[in-house]
Amino acid sequence: MNRRDHLKNFIKDANGEYHYAGDYYVLKGDKARAMSASLFFSVLTEILLIVAGLFPAGGVMDTWYVIIPYGVSVVLGGVIIYRTSQWVKGHGEITEFVHEKSIVKMPANRKAMMIVLGVAFLGEVIWLLIHGRGYYFAGSILFLFCVGDALLLQITALRSEQKLEWVREVQEGRQE
Repeated sequence: MNRRDHLKNFIKDANGEYHYAGDYYVLKGDKARAMSASLFFSVLTEILLIVAGLFPAGGVMDTWYVIIPYGVSVVLGGVIIYRTSQWVKGHGEITEFVHEKSIVKMPANRKAMMIVLGVAFLGEVIWLLIHGRGYYFAGSILFLFCVGDALLLQITALRSEQKLEWVREVQEGRQE
């Protein structure tokens, strides 16, 4: 898909204003619950990741195999929030372009998040096994708690989003 392909769905009216005239995707079922749950899981995951970074965890202090996946997960969390907000903002009715950019790519984003969270979690466990109990032990346990909870939230979000039904509605000359 070309970067500007979605522009073909916009038409110019007599006043010179552009209106979307392409197809829409509509969320079937309990829209409010589905949208709030997905956004809740996304935002809570990001909050847990930010809080995890505040603890003095040993692996996050000096171990590349914890730092890199943790950093990637924080950035990926922002991407997931952005993509989730795209369809929440549309109140369950989104354009074809937004569907392709958010709904279609969301499972891959969630799975990538689960992978990097799993690597960060295992990396911190490895750090604990190598270094044992010490000054950073409590911070490492709290870090593991936050990252583990974030991982569980991503699994839950993926499962709930896979149950959502998006139906394509063909629009002929629809004016906003």
